[in-house]
Amino acid sequence: MNIEDTNSSNNPLYLHQNDHPGLVLISRKLTGSDNYGNWKRSMMIALNAKNKLKILTCEYREPEKDSILRPLWERNNDMIISWILNTLTEEISNSLNCVSSAKDVWLELQEHYSQIDAHRVYQLANDVAQLKQNNSSIEAYYHKLKGFWDETDSLEAPYMYTCSCTCENGKQNGEREQRKRLFQFLMGLDDSYSNVRGQILLIQPLPTTAKAYGMIKHEEKQREGLLPKPNAPAVMSITSNTPRSYANNNHQKFTRPLVNTERRSTFKTGIKCSTCFREGHTSDECYKNIGYPIGHPLHGKFPQKSNNKGRAINSIFTDGVTSQAV
Repeated sequence: MNIEDTNSSNNPLYLHQNDHPGLVLISRKLTGSDNYGNWKRSMMIALNAKNKLKILTCEYREPEKDSILRPLWERNNDMIISWILNTLTEEISNSLNCVSSAKDVWLELQEHYSQIDAHRVYQLANDVAQLKQNNSSIEAYYHKLKGFWDETDSLEAPYMYTCSCTCENGKQNGEREQRKRLFQFLMGLDDSYSNVRGQILLIQPLPTTAKAYGMIKHEEKQREGLLPKPNAPAVMSITSNTPRSYANNNHQKFTRPLVNTERRSTFKTGIKCSTCFREGHTSDECYKNIGYPIGHPLHGKFPQKSNNKGRAINSIFTDGVTSQAV
């Protein structure tokens, strides 16, 4: 397909039958420097979709005055000016009505509204530094962090031309920025991911942040597969809820519920027991304190440690026996 053919949609000078000056390409209106970065990004996407961005950036050169393409170029130039003005507030657009070149309109908007919001950039940098996973899902943590990065890029991105430099210095700067973001992502992870974090840092060359996210996400899925089932085995459930009968000297029977030695809680990421120093449960749930359940290989081999819950139940039982005996 010949892109020089002005009837081809691949030619920047091609105008579709639905293209007209009143067309609104984006719903966002430029109100000032506070939203210039987002407005510009949206406008560039829309113009590129219309295949007109090359005219605006002069990648498609302006034809000479005597060129047969000159009238068609002028039509496209005026069409682009109209599309830009349609996305500006009335106050801003009124100051640009006399500008005859789409490129000049674009550059003038850049000159007036492209100042970087230093306060917001500082706030984003501070948010990135303080962001931690804090037991949230890997997906939620990563996408929140990426949102901060994307907004920072939007604020700091070059506003007109993009560098096509392929020199070694440009490559190294890009790799340095990627490593910086990888380290930011890894530093915010919970301590329970310290092992996989160490494995990622040993990979040479270092993976991208997106690749590291995939590895951590895979580790999270594996842990979810190892979590204990909500329903306890039948043998533990029956024995833990079966009452026992006790008799005093007057042969009176009293029913006393067993102390539940089943640890029903799920694996707690980042929590370590102060008794056995293992991850996943607290000291109040540790088998070494509440006793090993029936069916466990260590059941009955170690005496159960006393705790507040056991003493409370024993106190209730003893008081009940005394009152009945009297």
